[in-house]
Amino acid sequence: MGTDAIRIPSLRMTELDGSPDVQGVERIYLTSGYMSSLGSGNVLLSLSGSGGAGSPVTIRDIDGVPSIANLSTLYVTNGFLSDLGSGNALLSMSGSAGGGAPVDAEYWVETANGTLSNEVVVGTTGITTAAYASRQAAAKAGRLFLPSNGFVIERDTGSAWGPWGPVFPFVAPINADFSDFNSPSITTTNGGVFLSIPASASSSLRGRDKATPTVPYTITAAFLLNLIAANTIDTLGLVFSDGTKYASFGVGYNTGVDGGYYLLSGKWNTATSYSANYTATPFSQFGSVVWLRIADNNTNRVCSISGDGVNFITFHSIGRTDFLTATRVGWGGSVANASNAAGATLLSWREE
Repeated sequence: MGTDAIRIPSLRMTELDGSPDVQGVERIYLTSGYMSSLGSGNVLLSLSGSGGAGSPVTIRDIDGVPSIANLSTLYVTNGFLSDLGSGNALLSMSGSAGGGAPVDAEYWVETANGTLSNEVVVGTTGITTAAYASRQAAAKAGRLFLPSNGFVIERDTGSAWGPWGPVFPFVAPINADFSDFNSPSITTTNGGVFLSIPASASSSLRGRDKATPTVPYTITAAFLLNLIAANTIDTLGLVFSDGTKYASFGVGYNTGVDGGYYLLSGKWNTATSYSANYTATPFSQFGSVVWLRIADNNTNRVCSISGDGVNFITFHSIGRTDFLTATRVGWGGSVANASNAAGATLLSWREE
């Protein structure tokens, strides 16, 4: 197939948008099928047809869909097409001029992006966490709020926040910070730290402890208890220790106690030798999560209990050097029952 040519001295050719602009054109070369004589000195230059450089083009996505055959014109927004020379062009899927991401959509993103016009930034608007009193105003249905000092997850209805709970703000316990005392059985497979206490005919306190924080300090812990209401469970909860003696505080069960369940603050000469109760009282107001707190305020050792993890009631207070001077704090439990084991899952451990 031959090549046609038009000779028009000193012709100036300019593309509609001004680029390219070529002056002093004498000849225009094009392949057959692209030039038509319209008569009276008029010529049609067509960008469609067949043969030579104008052969039909197929554009296809890498996976084959979509696929468009016989492509004559490919439209892209400004800033997305680059001329690489020698007949090569680059189509870029990034850039800021003239489009890219649709402007009528909303995007769920981790960080703001300048090419998106309606992004919803997770952690800024979609899912937020703050003090309960500082939550953002309800405005978008489906958003979630995780209070740092509240009791429930809340969901935005579009006009109001509604509680979807209850749930407590926990501080994940770091099991590696603790050391064993009296050979406890521990697992962290399912989250939290589960302590399994075997059946035993005599009292034997087993658990995990660590060095005390700097005095004054407060330890707040949340537990899920696993016990059978039969015979005696000495205690499941928190402990002070000097490395030999223990002062325990927690939940117990005894068939000789009115209602069975009780709160107990007790003394241990060693982990296998119980000394005496500080104080014990029947108590049945336990939820699925039990919140216990021990503190050393530099004057007294204080034991407290809570139903919500925020508001605590003091159960027992004694001079900080009574029976022992604590150098370690921890958690654990004891079973005085030859037939039934017990256990506790530590869900949260917060030191202040």
